[in-house]
Amino acid sequence: MSRVHPWAAVVLSLCTQVLAEQPGAAQPVVKVNGVAPAPVELSIRQMAQLSSRTVSVAAHQAPVAHYQCVRLSDVLILAGIPMGPEVRGQRLTESIRVSARDGYQVTFALAELEPDFRDNPSVLCYQKDGAAIALAEGPFRLIVPDDKKHGRWVRQVDALTWMR
Repeated sequence: MSRVHPWAAVVLSLCTQVLAEQPGAAQPVVKVNGVAPAPVELSIRQMAQLSSRTVSVAAHQAPVAHYQCVRLSDVLILAGIPMGPEVRGQRLTESIRVSARDGYQVTFALAELEPDFRDNPSVLCYQKDGAAIALAEGPFRLIVPDDKKHGRWVRQVDALTWMR
């Protein structure tokens, strides 16, 4: 049985980060589109520049993990999707579809993602326990902190689509 040196995982993580930051290397992005006035593609680096927060959660009998996240509403605002006081009247019929690389999709009413409607807003995460989220789960993950069941927690998020 071969033994892996404890630093091997650290070195591999650092090499992966360095390669990902090389000019010309494809950066993972999440697309915000649909009827959005200014569709955008956000990389992990761009997301890390937004106001972030740490969310500590456990799912599916796994130990508690600490995710670095941004409010999903902040990401939507970057694409020109109305949030804040504008979410009223007819806007209450609009929705956001969250899509994953593996084909999984969930839909939220726009008001569900507006922090003025919820105490604990949904977040889009880009780091787990201080490192990039592994591709099996990431590079982006949606967490809905107040949901008792995790069916709307989406792994491998690659697109947010605004629908009227």
